Amino acid sequence: MADPRAIRTRADLSAALERMFRSDGRSYLVLATVAGVGNSTLHDMVNGQSFPRWETLRAVLAACGVRDGQLDAWKQAHARARADQSGSRELGDRLGRPLEGMTDPFEQQLEIHRAVQVTTGTAAADLAPLPAYVPRAHDRELEAVVARAVAGRSQVVVLVGGSSTGKTRACWEALHLLRGQPRGWRLWHPIDPSRPEAVLAGLPRIEPRTVLWLNEAQFYLADPVLGERVAAGLRELLRDPSRGPVLVLATLWSADWDTLITRTEPDRHAQARELLAGRDIPVPDTFTGPDLIELRRQAGGDPRLAEAAEHATDGQITQYLAGGPMLLGRYRHAPPAAKALVEAAMDARRLGCGPYLPLDLLAGAARGYLSRAQREQAGHDWLRQALSYATTRCNGIPGILIPYTPSVAHNWQVSPVGQQFQPPGPFGPLFRLADYLDQYGRRRRADLIPPNHFWTAATAHAFPFDWTSLGFAAWHRGLYRHAIQLHKNAAACGDPYAAIGLVRHGDKLSFGDRRPAQWAAMHTSLEDPGAVAELLEALQEASAPGQIVVVLARNPAAHVRLDDPWDVGLLLSVLRRMGAGGQVRLLLARDPAAHVRLGHPMGMTLLLDVLRDVGAGGQVRKLMARKAAARATVDPRQVHALLNELKEAGVDEQLTELIVKITGLASLDDPANMAMLLEALRAQAAGDYLEMPDPTFDNLQPSAIAASLKEQIFAAEADKLIIGVDETGVDDYLRALRRQDPATRIPFDDPEGLADLLGALDYVYEYDLTQALLDRDPAAHIPLTDPEAVACLLRTFKDMRANKQARELATRAARHIALDDPDAVAHLIAGLARIKAHEQLKMLLTRDPATHACLDDPRAVAHLLESLQDVGVNDRLRMSLARDQLQVLLARNPAAHVRLNEVSAVEPLLAALTGVGAADQVTTLVDRLPAAGKFEQFIEIGDNWERFEFGREPDGSPAAPWRLTDLR
Repeated sequence: MADPRAIRTRADLSAALERMFRSDGRSYLVLATVAGVGNSTLHDMVNGQSFPRWETLRAVLAACGVRDGQLDAWKQAHARARADQSGSRELGDRLGRPLEGMTDPFEQQLEIHRAVQVTTGTAAADLAPLPAYVPRAHDRELEAVVARAVAGRSQVVVLVGGSSTGKTRACWEALHLLRGQPRGWRLWHPIDPSRPEAVLAGLPRIEPRTVLWLNEAQFYLADPVLGERVAAGLRELLRDPSRGPVLVLATLWSADWDTLITRTEPDRHAQARELLAGRDIPVPDTFTGPDLIELRRQAGGDPRLAEAAEHATDGQITQYLAGGPMLLGRYRHAPPAAKALVEAAMDARRLGCGPYLPLDLLAGAARGYLSRAQREQAGHDWLRQALSYATTRCNGIPGILIPYTPSVAHNWQVSPVGQQFQPPGPFGPLFRLADYLDQYGRRRRADLIPPNHFWTAATAHAFPFDWTSLGFAAWHRGLYRHAIQLHKNAAACGDPYAAIGLVRHGDKLSFGDRRPAQWAAMHTSLEDPGAVAELLEALQEASAPGQIVVVLARNPAAHVRLDDPWDVGLLLSVLRRMGAGGQVRLLLARDPAAHVRLGHPMGMTLLLDVLRDVGAGGQVRKLMARKAAARATVDPRQVHALLNELKEAGVDEQLTELIVKITGLASLDDPANMAMLLEALRAQAAGDYLEMPDPTFDNLQPSAIAASLKEQIFAAEADKLIIGVDETGVDDYLRALRRQDPATRIPFDDPEGLADLLGALDYVYEYDLTQALLDRDPAAHIPLTDPEAVACLLRTFKDMRANKQARELATRAARHIALDDPDAVAHLIAGLARIKAHEQLKMLLTRDPATHACLDDPRAVAHLLESLQDVGVNDRLRMSLARDQLQVLLARNPAAHVRLNEVSAVEPLLAALTGVGAADQVTTLVDRLPAAGKFEQFIEIGDNWERFEFGREPDGSPAAPWRLTDLR
């Protein structure tokens, strides 16, 4: 038994715990279960990867046989080690400010919108800085997250919604739960010198009971250079129990949320997606029902609420309070020059510029938004007058354009070599577009291409780091000449992704000119290994071997960062494939195994695979010695490949540790988690390592039980021994399930899950349980909010010959289903047709879904068009109803109204419109493609490729022939 009196440092404590664990002899899983702690928690504290709380350490010590009389000595040892871990930092050097002293968010510059001033009643000086607060449903969800942080568990939460919907104010209100806690909390809002740089610099200093205030989190996480490092650092912070609890409060616009959590190729936001997935709380745009009642109740004590309740339209209370409608009115009634200035700002933001816009950019672009007559009438003083109108405060809120004078402009992003891009000259005054009008412009101007003046001004006056995004925006709209110029400028500043764009754009234009590739090869930064790999591949695709030689001669292996395992593995793979053996050896000599971040299963998988392929066995062993497997993020969807790599590498200890870890972290009361776990472990013969206990079925959600039961069935049919599950496993599983009385306890809130469960039970002849579920009449209780799931359940009822249930559910759905979602209605039409529910189908069509369908989603509209066309030919009335609905839908001109923000969604609608003979709508949709950034699709239709060989102009006409020598 270790002597606690000898423990002075964190390393001493870790070594003592490791000796105690080895002498105990039990596995991590068994010992963690006895101690009542997480398996990964035990593993990390024993191996020195995290510092335990005293309560956790005491539970483990008791499980190892340490008596009560010895605990005092261990507690003193824990305190000594804790002091060593925290250091002797002075109190004044702590990050953030105590929450107890923070009562005014405007003093702390927390970026909450100021409320409009009332025009009648109480004087502004007598009102609190913020209007009275009306809690809504999202506030209750947020309170639950904060309560978990108070209880000692680090949390991250992101409020997602539109501009001025109350996201930041909700975060401020949630802080009240942290004030008055026995051990005080602090708040840190990192912004200087830039937001991502501030986070990265401060992360090592964050102490327990700190709130990280990440308002507009896209500026932290979507940064093209530092965003992934910020996300990875936050993930490490949150998973380290010794540094918690911490609370990350973030806000995002809906579009930015979609960008960060959507997997792309290449995967630019993998770390951000892992950080945020499942952590969102939607904030609605409007007040409804009980919210409005509470608003009116509180309005008597705050005239600002009273005015909002009286004048706000469509329940947009927070937008009214933040002055959104007022700003919109000022924009709509602005003089031509001021409106041109604002529209230039709107286009700059939606096409890729950062939040702070140089006046020279806006002024130079604005001329192109004015007609000749308007320019002549504007006079020589037009800019001063336009700027005065746009910046004028109104009713206490900032104007449309908000002057900004930072010490460092926050959209001067850091360059790939760690230095800030230096602007080519003084930028002069900077302005920020009001958020509400920023979002308005993104919606209402989505089908417009800015004039040539905009692009010329952007090339001359935009921040250098914005040139890359602007260049891609120009290329995707067919403005080839502007795109090449912008990317040439950005590549000269070292931006690797601009250089990649320059190579690929130049190759597509087929000028037979190697200068774009030469420019890229000579100027691109060599710090980002993923970007270097992509550039080399782009040069290879462009048949530019000479430029590949130029890049390799610049010795990228000596310059690239070694922190990201995926990017390092990708570069090694590309160098190997190109025969650059010297670069491979130099990169391996820099010892990437000692430097890459741990915890990313897919990145680790790729790197291990490549290291084995290049014969770097020593690097494989060194990487494994860092406990790479044990540090991997537990995601059953990603561990398959990593398990295979560990097995191939022959590192049985690491393989065992990873299996133990993912098994220990699986929630045994959630059958769906068990199902994913079984799938991840099956191929590894995991039964050789451990045994899984039977599920407890505390969670009786039908989808979870169905998923787990299907795994059991699959395992039995494969006739493999998997964690104690063989050909008798299904029977054992069903017996465990029956003991929970599922027939009376399973909720009917998930129609698709119920369909899966009924199908699985029917497959294993579990007729009694199936009938018991049907006797509860699920058709009368299933919610109708998801018509696709309802259609799935209808098919299941029909396949099981539960005809009474099928008829009852079909009738309910046809009569009461919501008609605004065209995709949902299409699924229901198909489901009713498939089970031959002809009367219910007529009933649904008679309700006129074509008039009620929302026309935003092109894929959903295409699905409804196809469903109406395919209803069937056996019933004249049904055919007539379907044809009428088809004509009603086409008469609403969906091609002119659908959103075009997703490439893959346009093709189904084009096909559907062609299939129903709507040639004029096909033309309308095709003509909208370039302005929506879908020029690549546009030129593939008809003779567009020949007509637009040199690109197009903003007005839609083909561009005149031009050469690369025409560029500056």
